[in-house]
Amino acid sequence: MRAAPTIAILETRSVPLKDLSPYPANPRNGDIDLIRGSIRAHGQYRAMVVNKRSMQVLAGNHLLHAMLAEDFTEGLCHFVDVDDEEAARIVLVDNRASDVGTYDEGLLAQLLESLPDLAGTGYDDQDLADLLGKEPKQGLTDPDDVPELPKEAITRPGDLWLLGKHRLLCGDATRAEDYERLMDGRKADMIWTDPPYGVSYVGKTHDALRLKGDKADGLRDLLVGAFGAADEHLKPGSPFYVARPPGALSVTFGEAIVTTGWHIHEELQWVKDSMVLGHSDYHLKHETIVYGFKPGEGRHGRGAKNWYGSDSEVSVFAVARPKASPDHPTCKPVDLITAHILNSSRHGEVILDPFAGSGSTMSAAEQEGRIAYCMEIDPLYCDVICRRFQEFTGT
Repeated sequence: MRAAPTIAILETRSVPLKDLSPYPANPRNGDIDLIRGSIRAHGQYRAMVVNKRSMQVLAGNHLLHAMLAEDFTEGLCHFVDVDDEEAARIVLVDNRASDVGTYDEGLLAQLLESLPDLAGTGYDDQDLADLLGKEPKQGLTDPDDVPELPKEAITRPGDLWLLGKHRLLCGDATRAEDYERLMDGRKADMIWTDPPYGVSYVGKTHDALRLKGDKADGLRDLLVGAFGAADEHLKPGSPFYVARPPGALSVTFGEAIVTTGWHIHEELQWVKDSMVLGHSDYHLKHETIVYGFKPGEGRHGRGAKNWYGSDSEVSVFAVARPKASPDHPTCKPVDLITAHILNSSRHGEVILDPFAGSGSTMSAAEQEGRIAYCMEIDPLYCDVICRRFQEFTGT
């Protein structure tokens, strides 16, 4: 029986890469591009193992190739002194140990989810999506459940709430300084928002609640101010989804979007499971969501940038209305928002909502592993969003 060898590292030092040679019989084909991405992000954090006799790399051959490709001139090495047979054994077991190892996929997914992005990890969004599965995160309540408005607000104007990875500011969607606090230097990857529809809605509660900013006069200035301020914190080429009303006010929404410099790509239709009684000759059973992009380099949409949906998506979304509530008259279903963010964003990206309302955008983001940055001017509604998040997540 062969005696167990004892191989000691003689020394660890940096050497010129030109003095090293790859092991000539290394049987493993590695992903050089993945390693290049890692060393661009982190530098060399693991030493190569080098045989002092031959200056051949026994462990870290692909790291050597990647460092040369990235124009490194020196590399950190552990030096050992072994004969040819021992060198071959080291090469083989170093490769084999990686092959037979397994993962605790639950812990792996948790570790990946804990990061703000996956750059430099060797994993991408599809890898994480595969680990998490296609099913959305399950909460403790129905995602569309919205708590009642409190009689008195805990939130005060200017309060910033951190809800898991999400951020909620009780602030004004038209104020640049409020966006600075909300975004904290980060740029949004997408907007999904449901602005005030320009009608003076008086809630049917005994308090006759009036939604702030929800009136026809001054609507254009409100939208132009909000979209313009949000645009400063939106990455070039990013998609937007803006729910808008029918009739003449739809023109006001369109003008505000165009004035901001955004490109309207399509109009999508949310088809409800029941009509909405009103004063129109034709009772409405649908609502429109304007979809488009902030200008950016290249083409955007299906077959190009910022599209992650299938090639068979249609412009009509048949989704049941959330349960009627006098406190939340225009609440959009979470499944509708989810469909849009899955098509237009990746795991871990930031979805900005300047008019958060009761927090449906945050609920959709929480389910699908996105991060919601939300602005809401009304302290009562900020309390609703916080309570809704707590009840759904249990935190």
